[in-house]
Amino acid sequence: MTQVLCGQYRPHHFQGVTTVVNQLFTLTKPHLAYFGQKDYQQLVIITQMVKDKNISTKIKSVSIARDPDGLAMSSRNQYLSSSERQSALTLPKELRKIKELAQQSTEKALKYKKELIKKDNNWQYIELLDGYDLSRLSKNSSKVL
Repeated sequence: MTQVLCGQYRPHHFQGVTTVVNQLFTLTKPHLAYFGQKDYQQLVIITQMVKDKNISTKIKSVSIARDPDGLAMSSRNQYLSSSERQSALTLPKELRKIKELAQQSTEKALKYKKELIKKDNNWQYIELLDGYDLSRLSKNSSKVL
């Protein structure tokens, strides 16, 4: 799970995240912890860590909060120029399109993803993965990320 998506561009990042979160949970023993879907990979990894280490904290998923224009609320997005923000707005639009296609057919979504990457080189990556464990999609995948 740590080697795909942004993990492939940020080696050891999730090792640090899980170390810090594990220590925090060990010290504070919270009943609940809330993690946002904006950082879905982190949410899945923390959920798996809690399961693997038999930590009693229940992980709750929080929906992505978006600005009125559709861009995800993020401290980093506040630093975008107007033109950068306009460019970034293609992300939620294209992700909605991929989601719609994936609901019809995974093959259609994968084909559109390939076309999108060919026509626009601003994307670092676009992946369609199993939403439960971040593995490659298979016929048994019931949740597509």
